[in-house]
Amino acid sequence: MEIPRRDITTDLGLLLIVLIWGVNFSVLKVLLRELDPLALNALRFPMAAVALWILVRRLDGSLKPDPEDLRRIITLGLLGNVAYQLCFIFGVDSTFAGNASLLLATTPVWTLFLSSVAGHERPGGWAIIGVVGTLIGIFMVITGSRDAGTLASPTTRGDLLILIASMLWAMYTVGGQKPVTRYGALRVTAWTLWVATPIIFFMGLPGLMRTDLRAITPEAWI
Repeated sequence: MEIPRRDITTDLGLLLIVLIWGVNFSVLKVLLRELDPLALNALRFPMAAVALWILVRRLDGSLKPDPEDLRRIITLGLLGNVAYQLCFIFGVDSTFAGNASLLLATTPVWTLFLSSVAGHERPGGWAIIGVVGTLIGIFMVITGSRDAGTLASPTTRGDLLILIASMLWAMYTVGGQKPVTRYGALRVTAWTLWVATPIIFFMGLPGLMRTDLRAITPEAWI
């Protein structure tokens, strides 16, 4: 049976996303050796905001949501790009890249749970088994690190922050279903990022001002 071309393209796109996210954790660990977590976000968020502005301008045209959706967009921006990013960047800074990638991969489980609570879908038996298996895996990752064991452990704190980040991203995903259906993923992503960028930038500005950008290695800039 021939698989439709569209399905293959979608699968390849998802595989590419997995690859990018897998590399992302290792790259961030390198960057965090040279930059304060908040300073790093203050550098990268404005660049992402400009890149998305160009994409939205060229592909979608419209840059403003309808007034009745503005409150939801702002809430999603604060949830998915401010609260999430704070937990994510400090979590990655404190734990191992492998731990972070595994724990953040639990996002679909929390998304399924929240979507079920919201009445969007009903999980079947296999999905419930998968959730239980994931929860067991979370426990093993957090307690299995070589310096884990107490909340005083930096790795344990980092693992918990990444776990919270995973839940926050699930909330962002479920909460964003309606605006994404109405406006498309690109515009909603751009709007929520623009909400967060000024906050993230000013939070990281003190650390950025203390950073000698000339001392950052070419490896980190690349």
